[in-house]
Amino acid sequence: MAQGELPIDDAAIDSLSVAPGDPANEKQPAGSADAGSDEAIAERLEDDPDDCEAKLDRGLDESMDASDVPALTQPGAGDEPAPSSGFDEAAEASLRGV
Repeated sequence: MAQGELPIDDAAIDSLSVAPGDPANEKQPAGSADAGSDEAIAERLEDDPDDCEAKLDRGLDESMDASDVPALTQPGAGDEPAPSSGFDEAAEASLRGV
């Protein structure tokens, strides 16, 4: 070793590796790869298909954290369209001079 060089810890080098590790030693994060597999939610939906709480739970269970909002939380009730954004067709037409 040259003067002024510090020894490098082999464990530190191993921790910096970008090569894939041994799959037998890899641990999957809790809850990974199991989206939509909560049996309790499935049973609640089977008992009452119109249960809004169970539908929301299913949507949350199937979505990724910090992902887009589950469709069940979209505005509008049932088959009704979402409330208007305030667009007034007559007012817009008068602004255009029509």
